[in-house]
Parts: sequence; C-alpha cells; structure tokens
Amino acid sequence: MSSNPCVSPEGDDRGRDHISQLWIPPPVSVLKINCDAALPKGSTEGGLGLIIRDHTGAQHCALSIPYRFGSIIQGELLAIRHALMVARDMRLDRLQVESDSRDAVMFINGQKGPTTEVMELVSNIQRLSLSFVSISFYFVPRAMNSI
Repeated sequence: MSSNPCVSPEGDDRGRDHISQLWIPPPVSVLKINCDAALPKGSTEGGLGLIIRDHTGAQHCALSIPYRFGSIIQGELLAIRHALMVARDMRLDRLQVESDSRDAVMFINGQKGPTTEVMELVSNIQRLSLSFVSISFYFVPRAMNSI
C-alpha cells in the first residue's frame, strides 16, 4: 500500500481539454502545482486544494483537505506549504508553484514583508523550498488557477 495521499498517482486525463483553455503547461522536465484555499465568510473551517500536473496536463496528484485557519492569506500559504510537503514526499525536484494570492507569492519571493500573522508560515515555505533543485512561485489570476 502506497503512502502517497494523492488521487491518480499514475496520471489522469480527465479535464485536460478544459485546462488547456486556461492553464499554461510547465517546461518538459518541470511539474506545476496549482494551490488554493477556500474560507467561507465568518468561518474558520475552510479547505486547501492542490493539483500537480506535468507538461501534457496529466494529473500526478490532486488533494482537497478540510482545514481550520483564521484568514484567507493564512489558508493560501498553508495550501502552498502542504503542496511542497507532498512534492517533497513524492521526491519531485523541479517545480513551478502557482497561487491566485498575489500577497502569498510576494511574501515567499521576498517582494513584500509578511504580516506577523503569517511570518512563520512564509519562513517555513522558504525553508521547504531548499528541498528542490528548482522551484519558482508565480501569481496567476483566479481563472487560471483552477484546481
């Protein structure tokens, strides 16, 4: 039994036609991770989501995780951190990580100082990033960050 928590670890063609209209594939030797978080207004019970795909759009992992967090920026960063932990456990080494949270990406890339609320989380993500041969973080509009 595999310890991989991902759906369809062998790849999955479902939805490939849909994503080709919105999603830009990574280079051949790189896997792309799209991360997102959802938090209903007035709630602390939300969810994290991630999907890992290759240059053909084939799905290597997809997760939806119920999670408690206090703000959407915290959730977005938790989704990214969880994605990096999954990628590390899968022994992936070249990644493009996309999020529809401009602040999260700017915090991680050092373009903006993180708020006190998420400073430790950003630091965690930056340390995890050292586990990969190549990793880059990008902001993408919500329409292009479908999970």
